[in-house]
Amino acid sequence: MNPQLAELLIIAILLAALLSALYALRKEMRRRLERSEAFTAAIVENALLPLISMDEQGLTVEFNRAADELARQREALRQSEKLSTMGALLANVAHELNNPLAILMGRAALLEDKLAGSPNQEDASRIRAAAERCGKIVRAFLGMARTRPTEKKSADINEVASGALGLLGYSLRGTNIEVRTALAAGLPALHVDADQIGQVVLNLVVNAQQALEGWSGARVIELGSERRGASVVLSIADSGPGVPADLRERIFEAFFTTKAPGFGTGLGLSVSRSILREHGGELRLREGGAGACFELSRPVPLEEAPGARPAPAAAPLEPEAGHALIVEDEAEIASLLDEILRSAGLSTTVVYSGRRALDWLRANPACDFILSDIRMPDMDGLALWDALRKDYPRLVQRVAFVTGDALSPEIERFLREAGALWLAKPFLPEEVIALIARLEERPPPPETTETKSPRREIGLIRRGPRLHASTIFPPGAP
Repeated sequence: MNPQLAELLIIAILLAALLSALYALRKEMRRRLERSEAFTAAIVENALLPLISMDEQGLTVEFNRAADELARQREALRQSEKLSTMGALLANVAHELNNPLAILMGRAALLEDKLAGSPNQEDASRIRAAAERCGKIVRAFLGMARTRPTEKKSADINEVASGALGLLGYSLRGTNIEVRTALAAGLPALHVDADQIGQVVLNLVVNAQQALEGWSGARVIELGSERRGASVVLSIADSGPGVPADLRERIFEAFFTTKAPGFGTGLGLSVSRSILREHGGELRLREGGAGACFELSRPVPLEEAPGARPAPAAAPLEPEAGHALIVEDEAEIASLLDEILRSAGLSTTVVYSGRRALDWLRANPACDFILSDIRMPDMDGLALWDALRKDYPRLVQRVAFVTGDALSPEIERFLREAGALWLAKPFLPEEVIALIARLEERPPPPETTETKSPRREIGLIRRGPRLHASTIFPPGAP
């Protein structure tokens, strides 16, 4: 082919491609212009024309209304951020309470056993009951304060409601509000996120409390539960002024509130209804009657119906014998665990970091159980777990964690992925003993050929002489 002709042909092809691109660009610009004109027309028709048709006074009122709404939503967002910050701060405070509460609960329980038959036993029982109540409140608070994806499990709606009431007990008594409960027994267990449902109940009880604060009549909040057809229904009612008819639907709108500035964000009911709907349920305001009554309903699917309630816990297991290594940087917690395990017939060794635990294991392979904290200086529980998997694989199934931080996303993810047993602080002595018994029942790793004897020997590695009853290495020990 003639070189000049080939050159002209290439130029022609390029020009054709350019013209085609320009044509497509022109069509796209025209389409966008039409959309823009339509959008502008809609704005003019829906927003500007009503303003244009208003007189000066009407315009002033409309602009003032818009400014007030914007200011209200800005204040609601500010309050929401403030509450979020305060929630994180209080959660950290609750975490710090776990260790002293664990000591108080454990020591009170041990003291009660030691004083059995003594005139002072009743005093020890009262201290233990008060400590347990504090522990339940801290656990409930931490469960509601944590931020995590929805995690649905079998839950008893009555226990969820009682837990929320426990958090507000003092506050309700201090405002002279009588709390009544009519919780039906034998309700089906629901497959829900108990923490999220607990947040809904807590929010509704707080709303009821605030509605009664300026009320001159009887101050009563009543929680009731029942099976209604194919659903379980939990109701929270108050004897206050109720909700005006014209606001019964608006109260579920985001940022809508009838409370004074600083007392509400207008998000509580909106978020609560969203949570119930995410669980396949509903939150509604019941018609009629005095005061206000909110109902949480959640259908019980057919596959859930047979499990009327969570199966009752089996009789607590007790370990037979063995040696336990306690890895805990808090000296008082370590001492408490040491006394609990020795009272159950185990011999113990206490070290104060993961690195000290590995040093001890190199010289003492005859270890049956390891109880370890997670947050520790020098080497934490996560690093200790990795080292055990590498160097002592047969011990991995005999490791359990005792931690006050099991609700943090990082720790929760680690415990789930590792499949490790764990116990949350604060704890009771019987919970620690049951944890050891559960470790004893765990099968050895697949690569292990060693089997248990008919006598259910608890040690995976039981060689050499028995260790003495208790060995405690101080933090600075070599």
